[in-house]
Amino acid sequence: MSVNKPRIRYSRWIILLLFILPVAVWYFASPVVAVNFSPNSKEEFRYVWNTQDRIHRGDIRHGGSAVEFSHIFADEDFFMMFDWWTDKGFKRCIDITPEWGSTIDIYLDDSGRIDTAKTVPDVIARLKQCSGRPDPFRP
Repeated sequence: MSVNKPRIRYSRWIILLLFILPVAVWYFASPVVAVNFSPNSKEEFRYVWNTQDRIHRGDIRHGGSAVEFSHIFADEDFFMMFDWWTDKGFKRCIDITPEWGSTIDIYLDDSGRIDTAKTVPDVIARLKQCSGRPDPFRP
């Protein structure tokens, strides 16, 4: 009498892996930009992320972060801008060039300027002042 052994179906696992793998690669390769607000600040900041075809608005208190995912395949028309301000009239803006597959951490000091002591020089090289706006590195 012969007994039929159950066949392990590897094809289901391969198909599942073919669906999950591209999504995982897309997720981990997308550039991420995080703007970290100082825990010692006394004011609440308002911000706007403008990433080519997405706009996010919010407000954040001291010690928080504002995070945005960038496009994985950015072309020459791609832009990513971060505006932040306080209710007292302070307003700043930076234009960011994200790096493929990495996280860019930008730190703001107590007064809302970019903290050049905490922000890595490679990151500062990827930031530039928005045209017609005050310098985000100076008071």
